[in-house]
Amino acid sequence: CLQQLDQIWDAKEEPYKNYTSIIDDLERPYVLYLALLLHDAGKALDTGDHSDAGGKLAESVGRRIGLSQRRVKQLKWLVDHHLAMVRVSQQRDLYDPDVIDQFASFVETADQLRMLTLLTVADSLGTSRNLWNGFKDSLLTTLFKLTINKVTGGTEFILAEEKQRKLLRDEVRALAPRTFADDEIDAAFAHLPPRYFYTHSPREIFRD
Repeated sequence: CLQQLDQIWDAKEEPYKNYTSIIDDLERPYVLYLALLLHDAGKALDTGDHSDAGGKLAESVGRRIGLSQRRVKQLKWLVDHHLAMVRVSQQRDLYDPDVIDQFASFVETADQLRMLTLLTVADSLGTSRNLWNGFKDSLLTTLFKLTINKVTGGTEFILAEEKQRKLLRDEVRALAPRTFADDEIDAAFAHLPPRYFYTHSPREIFRD
């Protein structure tokens, strides 16, 4: 699976080239790589639901290697739901607005959608290159395009982004000594560009 993901970077041939622009826009590729490495780990526990078991393992791994709370949550989410995009793209009517609305609410952010899309195609190709075809590829890219338009332009996306920013702000507040006034932290958050919050951990933001 990791080899399949590696082939997407700078790809010139299908199906890999269909996802190059998506991987180029990732903020934290290492979260995706770690999720892909761990996504089937739950199968070893034989609990009947390998996604749920794998999500718990991924959460434990994320904490152990020192990821921020936000990245641990993102890692767990990807492993928990690594089969979701296959199910929706291949079993639902992608041109039903309700389907896209529900899926956009489910993924919440554009970055999570990008990572889930890439995890899905790398997992599918890694499982069996012969079982992947142009039709399945078209379904996945269609679901991505319809959903990315929704999450980047709708009020749901804005609210989800605000929620993520608030959680990040709370983590920075917990790291900062009380000599830092709340309005100082609020002012810093208000004047930094959105991309900054995707590319910096809470500890890095505090240091800045």
